[in-house]
Amino acid sequence: MTVTLPQIVNSNQLFPDNLIDGNQDSIFYWLNRYGQTKVVGSPEGTIRAKKSDLQLFTNFFVAIVGTDVVDFWTPSVSKSFKSWLQTDSPVKPERAFQKPYAPTSINRMLATLRHFAGFIADQRPFIAGNPFDGVRDLVVSTPDWKGVDDVSLMRIRAALDQVTQLSSRRHQMPLRNRAVFTLALDSGLRSFEITSLNFDQYQGKYLKDVRGKGDQYADVYLSTSVRQELDAYIAEERGINPGPLFITNRGGRICRQQIYRFLQLVANQANARISENEKIHLSAHMLRHTSVKKVHDQKGAVIAKKFSRHRSFAQLERYASQTKQEHEEMVEKLWD
Repeated sequence: MTVTLPQIVNSNQLFPDNLIDGNQDSIFYWLNRYGQTKVVGSPEGTIRAKKSDLQLFTNFFVAIVGTDVVDFWTPSVSKSFKSWLQTDSPVKPERAFQKPYAPTSINRMLATLRHFAGFIADQRPFIAGNPFDGVRDLVVSTPDWKGVDDVSLMRIRAALDQVTQLSSRRHQMPLRNRAVFTLALDSGLRSFEITSLNFDQYQGKYLKDVRGKGDQYADVYLSTSVRQELDAYIAEERGINPGPLFITNRGGRICRQQIYRFLQLVANQANARISENEKIHLSAHMLRHTSVKKVHDQKGAVIAKKFSRHRSFAQLERYASQTKQEHEEMVEKLWD
């Protein structure tokens, strides 16, 4: 059988809107069907990551196996791909990123492919069985906590006040930025969850039907401080028209890059008068780590899991792990 090998030039070619019936023996047919069914409509970061994972694997698959016939995807191919990702500057097939991938990145790719393989297997069994049978993730220790310590948080709050005072022009929307910061810290919402909010979801003490990862929906309680910041922003900068909750100075929906840039502005202000080894890094995800850990330490794992809207306690673990300072203090006092 002669097989024509479609070549993926870049990830923008994945998941086309005009997908039509094609060769159901081709991995590319299933790749695009999976994308349209399971990936499209996800948060922007999720789509980008899954496209990258699937592009890397399918190019590896075709180069190694010499065909795009999906039944040639076996557990041996999956294991070879896993080993290839751990190889420094592989000769064949080459890849753009020459250093070995980090273990956490490899496990993320394996999770994407495991889900993709299961999607195919549910609709047409593989001749050699599921290509992830017997393929295990790398064993990775819990990564370091990525939140903000108490001292840094005090400095950030002071810097936020300073940036607010310095942002005297209306188009800079300082009240919006304060509301975003306070919401991210007090609620633990992710960046994409914040940017996806609409005005009509803000109902009294709650944000209603907030869409999270995996199409999970939840009502999110708002602290008094968050409501005060939101009300000030709405009264002074936004108004009560329908549309996105957080808008740009031209009325469009705020994006994650704008949140990131504002937080860098706050971090730079906080870093202006401290030593190099005390420099603060700041992102919305770090604020999420900070709030989830605080809930975990005060109320325990069960409450923290509900607060963070994680599906499992394993996902919660990296948010609740010890800070470097906490670990050092524990070891010092271990035998006191």
